[in-house]
Amino acid sequence: MNAQLLCIGNYCLDWLDGVYHIGGSVIFNAVTSNQLGVKPFILSRGQIDTIYRFGEFIDVDVRVIPDSKDTIFLYENSSSNKKQYLKSFSGIIKSKDVSKDLKNIQMVLLCPIAGELEPSIINNFSGLVVVALQGWLRGLKSDGRIFPYINDDLEELFRKADTIIVSEDDIKGLDIPVDWLDLCDIFIITRATRGATVFFQNEKYDIPALNVIEHDSIGAGDVFSTAYTIRFFETKDPVISAKFANISAALSVRSSRLSSIPSRADVEKFIL
Repeated sequence: MNAQLLCIGNYCLDWLDGVYHIGGSVIFNAVTSNQLGVKPFILSRGQIDTIYRFGEFIDVDVRVIPDSKDTIFLYENSSSNKKQYLKSFSGIIKSKDVSKDLKNIQMVLLCPIAGELEPSIINNFSGLVVVALQGWLRGLKSDGRIFPYINDDLEELFRKADTIIVSEDDIKGLDIPVDWLDLCDIFIITRATRGATVFFQNEKYDIPALNVIEHDSIGAGDVFSTAYTIRFFETKDPVISAKFANISAALSVRSSRLSSIPSRADVEKFIL
């Protein structure tokens, strides 16, 4: 096993503007990791052949837990205020699904999109673990529409993760528990064009965004999480890592979806 970054979560199919696109955090995580020179591995659940129909994954090791369904999201429109619906769900990834050969990968990124990871899955790992909280902050209405919701079983994640990352949009309108910052070592809120805020050792660090012309912001948060994880593994400094991640995410929005995820050389051009 030569993988350096393990990305766990379900990939999905996004039905957008009449076309299915491969998506899900693990997809953006893995492509970003490759671009930054780190070998990724995806653990996901779905129909066994779906992910291999997309050419971006020739250089990505993938293990798909077989299921009769894929996770499918439908978007009511493609505007910035689009409504998102979960139309199909490929099931839960359980702690027992993490095989022994995956437990020793040096970096782990837990990145669910629809609550598909058991929080206890974090107990499988002794290396660096970063949690992208988005998928644990989604509830479902009767018609499948996604709405903001706080899972009640997050304390274990907060206590054991090296860093928790969440976007401002994902917590908008939620009554955030006051002890979240106390439970975790490092807590990061990403704020799109306004950068990110790092909470660490009772201090708050505002990281400004890189000014770019935005074409498509889908996946930018996943690019941030991946770049942060890799740089934090290298530096153990959350502020330096968040700056690197901010630049990576900003550069990724200049074109559609996966096509403009930057290389490490691209990112380093903007580091002062």
